[in-house]
Amino acid sequence: MSLKQSGNQTLLLVQKNPNQESRTFYDFKTLDKCIEFIVKTYEDQLRIERPDRITFTYDLSELYDYIEGIPEIICLVFAEETRTFAPHNKDWIKSKVYKFLNKQITPIQIPQ
Repeated sequence: MSLKQSGNQTLLLVQKNPNQESRTFYDFKTLDKCIEFIVKTYEDQLRIERPDRITFTYDLSELYDYIEGIPEIICLVFAEETRTFAPHNKDWIKSKVYKFLNKQITPIQIPQ
């Protein structure tokens, strides 16, 4: 996937629990907005589970476990070349989450 595609419309299809009636979709202008939504949804879940905490930390593997625990989650990313939506699975989503979070990290320069 090229960097150009990260700006394309993205549909997120989610089944939040085993009940098929929990199926829903979200429409984002960019892939980055979709991935940000997934991360924020996980962080909101942590706030609900830990209401006594003001701040919290989590490991990337915990976020991956959250994604794996969602019965169905698929990204459909609009491909300009074919004018169609290309489907992407959980592993692809996790790779995009990693890249998204990696962009959030500010490198620290250590004086020598």
